[in-house]
Amino acid sequence: MTEIDRQKAVRVFLVESPFQLICATEAVHVVRPEERSVLIVLRRTSHNPRNYDQISTLLERFDWPDVRFLDISKKSRIGRQWSIRRYLSALSRELGKSPSAVFLGEYRADVMHMFATVLASRESWLLDDGMSILRVRDDLDRGWDLADFSKRFGPVRKVVARLLYPGKTSPPNNQKRFLFTAFHELFDDPRVVPNHLGMVSSLRSCKTGPGLDIVIGQKLSEYGICSQDTELHALRRIFSDIEARNAKPVYYAHRDDGPEKLHRIKDDLGVEIRRPDTPIELEFITNNQPLASVAGFYSTALFSLRALFPDVPVTAYRIPERKIDTKYRAATTEFYQPLKEAGITVVPDS
Repeated sequence: MTEIDRQKAVRVFLVESPFQLICATEAVHVVRPEERSVLIVLRRTSHNPRNYDQISTLLERFDWPDVRFLDISKKSRIGRQWSIRRYLSALSRELGKSPSAVFLGEYRADVMHMFATVLASRESWLLDDGMSILRVRDDLDRGWDLADFSKRFGPVRKVVARLLYPGKTSPPNNQKRFLFTAFHELFDDPRVVPNHLGMVSSLRSCKTGPGLDIVIGQKLSEYGICSQDTELHALRRIFSDIEARNAKPVYYAHRDDGPEKLHRIKDDLGVEIRRPDTPIELEFITNNQPLASVAGFYSTALFSLRALFPDVPVTAYRIPERKIDTKYRAATTEFYQPLKEAGITVVPDS
């Protein structure tokens, strides 16, 4: 790094999913674009290689001048803490001063809050990571609940944090906080800055040919939200509704969809499956394939595709609440009201 670089204000972006990377790419062109930027790709788990394949594809497409990687996926709990400590120390020495802002891709990840806290950034920004950000709609400050380690950590972790980061376990008192979100119309807070997905929209290509009727995949049974049979029964209903219009459904798999479920969708239900190399928003913005309709359950893609293609009908199907695991029932059903507020048709469960 040159001395001129060290003198420039710098923003630090932390992401760990393709959609977070898209949001960071939007933010870097909206929030003080004249400042230098550092992108850190964090890897906390090793079980989802397609996640990082898509990130690699996006990095080739987007022009990020400074990209770093922090892989703690195979570290022990203690090893993770030391790796993060060494990384933060090296980054702090390199920057030579506090960042103007740190952008957090996953507000529920305490490791990301550690960057904003330990680096003592003047601003801390939350980015979208799917629709989970809507859980702080009624109390935006809850999005930074993880930031104060001295309050949140248990006794052992408090001691470890104080030893590793003496005097830096609480955010600076004067740190300003903002949210950069594509769901901005659903918030009523002056700290919310709209993400209009302008960079993604600028990649739009000319569409030709008949439109696809797509169904958005989600990792529902894979995460224990409902059984695989329940998910397939709900998908069968969507497929049937599309076929009733004399159209052919195409299932766009989530990167974490399990092979058994995909096998049953293809062989038992007879539905074509596609597995895009990029997030689905870019798939339909950049490829010469128009959209006829979009359907799914409560995926972020329903919202983002509705914003990118306002003339395309988007439908969200409810899964019967009694079929959802009680652990996830409230969190799952709460997303349908925001989808309805965004102009998406919500179909009651059967």
